[in-house]
Amino acid sequence: MSFGAIGVDDWGPYVPSDDGFRRPAEVGHLVGDASKARDVLGWEPKAEFAQVLEEMVRHDIELERAKAGLA
Repeated sequence: MSFGAIGVDDWGPYVPSDDGFRRPAEVGHLVGDASKARDVLGWEPKAEFAQVLEEMVRHDIELERAKAGLA
């Protein structure tokens, strides 16, 4: 999703992978459950995950542009 936020469909060339660091029983799909936070604390998210991710990527790009003198 992070690479998609900047228009890169094939992230493979940018992300090296080493099988030596993989867990023996890799879980294919993990899902968080915020129901306890909602029930106990009355917490509600203000943004969806994809929106937060895009904001984080956009912020990082702005920081890198500033470092490069392009801001």
